[in-house]
Amino acid sequence: MVALDKGTVTTIFENVGNATYSGIEIETQYVFNENVRVFINYGSLDAKYNEFQVDLNPNNDAEPGGFVKEDGSFLTPRNAPDYTFAIGGNLSLPLGDGSLDAFLKVTRIASVEASLLNLKQAKIADREDVAASIGYYAENWSIEAFGKNLTDERFEVFFPIATLFAAGTVNRPRTVGVELTYQF
Repeated sequence: MVALDKGTVTTIFENVGNATYSGIEIETQYVFNENVRVFINYGSLDAKYNEFQVDLNPNNDAEPGGFVKEDGSFLTPRNAPDYTFAIGGNLSLPLGDGSLDAFLKVTRIASVEASLLNLKQAKIADREDVAASIGYYAENWSIEAFGKNLTDERFEVFFPIATLFAAGTVNRPRTVGVELTYQF
């Protein structure tokens, strides 16, 4: 959290008094044969603050440089999606002195709070992430073409600095590339 203190910007670090994260993750995979494998992954997370004293309204302080601490245990912890779900697979075919491998993974991630105070502008909506690669792998070299965020879903993590200022980061756009590796 950042606040104005006598005309300057002051950074204040807030520590959670007590929080509970509980959940379950289940992953299963099925190997059809030595060349084909598929998997499914599901994760469920229940994250909550048990005790959290925080300045809920940093723009309405009692006096310059003063901070009003209130019970913030009703807030949702940051970066804690209720669920994640992924499905994907791998295909590996012997070819010459190496193997041709292809990989695909589709992930669904529930919405998350990106700000300490759960600001509406900082909530990241449900999203999907698709990643894929195909490559040839030999004993001491490989070449791989890959793609990340193939659906090109974009979101910004908003971070308020003061009443009139804000900053943010944007996730990476669709990224594709080729990687050549050689081991000496």
